[in-house]
This record gives sequence, C-alpha cells and structure tokens, in this order.
Amino acid sequence: MAILLHPLQLPLVRLLEGYWPVRVSAITAYGVRRQNRHRARVSANTALAGGTAPTPDEVRRAGLALVALRQTFPSEVALTRPTRLGNALAAAEDRAGRSYGWDAPVAWPRLYPLLGDPVRAMVDNRRDVLDATVRLSVTGLLCGLASVLLLAPTGWWVLLSAAPLVIARLAYGTAVAAAIAYGESLRAAFDLHRFELYGALRVELPATRDEERAVNAQLCDFWRQGRDLGQIYVHPPAGPGPGPGP
Repeated sequence: MAILLHPLQLPLVRLLEGYWPVRVSAITAYGVRRQNRHRARVSANTALAGGTAPTPDEVRRAGLALVALRQTFPSEVALTRPTRLGNALAAAEDRAGRSYGWDAPVAWPRLYPLLGDPVRAMVDNRRDVLDATVRLSVTGLLCGLASVLLLAPTGWWVLLSAAPLVIARLAYGTAVAAAIAYGESLRAAFDLHRFELYGALRVELPATRDEERAVNAQLCDFWRQGRDLGQIYVHPPAGPGPGPGP
C-alpha cells in the first residue's frame, strides 16, 4: 500500500500538516487551539526567573526550550497549524533564511540548484525520510481502520488491529522528527550557499547584513509579485579571446 500511495506523496504530507477542507473547520480550529496551548507551555520554559541570577542549569534549560520552540513552531501565532507535523514544516518554511531577509518558499527553488553536493545530499536524504515516514503513517492508519472493520465480528481478534495503529503513531512521531531535521538542513543551506545566488543572478554582493536583508527582500518581492527592481547587473569579466591564428 505504501507503494500505491507514493504518487500521492504531496497530498498526504499536506493532509498530515492540517490543510483540511473547510467543512471540517471546527476540527481545524480545535487543533490550532490545542497546538497554541502546547506552544504557550514551551514558550513559558524559555523565560528565566527574575529577581535572582539564573544558574547555568536554568540558562541551559531555557536555551533548549527556545531551540525547541523555533524548531517546532513558526514565528507568528497566526501561522500555527493544527498538527505537530504542520507546525514543524511551517517553522522550517518560516525560519529558513529569515534572518537574512529571504522568504524561503519563494527563494528555495532558486537556491536548490546551486547547492553543493554535501548539502544537497543532506537535504534530499532528510526529505526522503520525511516522505517515507508520512507514507508509513498513513498506510498504518488505513490498515488499522480496515482491520477494525474486518475483525469487529471476530471478538478478541479485533485487538490485532492495534498493531498497524501503533505503527502509524510511531511513524507519525518519526515524521515530526524528520521534519525538524529537514528544517535544520534548509537553514544550513541558506547559511552556506545564499551568496551563490547573487553570482547566479548577476547581483552585486551586499557589504553589510542590513544591505543583504534589503536586497533579499527586493528579490523576493520581484519573484513573488513581479515588482520591478531597477536592478543593475554585475557580469563577470569576459575570458580571454582566441589567440592569434597561425
């Protein structure tokens, strides 16, 4: 069944992210509220107690909580999705390249072809793990539900349907962890290869972080909305021409 579901990979990921039909908007709203409560608990752990100097352990716990918050939730509450997987992927899209002024969903298709082999292999491998665990989770869920229906008249044998449901639950947790790892690989790709975009686009390299953010915001506006930049291109110097004939 996992092989049969392979062509539906993107819809399956979107389904587990929480992009559900409007007719189940009440369930979506409940999921978002539940995830926001979890977000608030994680966010509370990032605060240090006031009044006294924090201990190294308190600083470490607050730092780990902040990392977890950034890995598992997008920066804005309005972007919260109703599922853990949806929030992990939303955090990946929201935070990758954000500190440099990039809009990751817009810039990523341009950056990906420029990645070096090690970074590309890391990104592809983590995405493959994410896709595989999503398929396994959905397969286990479908098999479990089918087993309940088929084994319901058999009495205690219906308990066998718990096996694929447990596998589905474990696979979903692994998919969330894979989404977090995938987000980390996206951030690493922007950290290491973002300057190669300027050369490929024939754009002058920015001299400061503020200039970089301004240029990147303009590029993303151009790709997203077609807004004219009035850009002056910087072409590499031409190579030497052919030598004199014999």
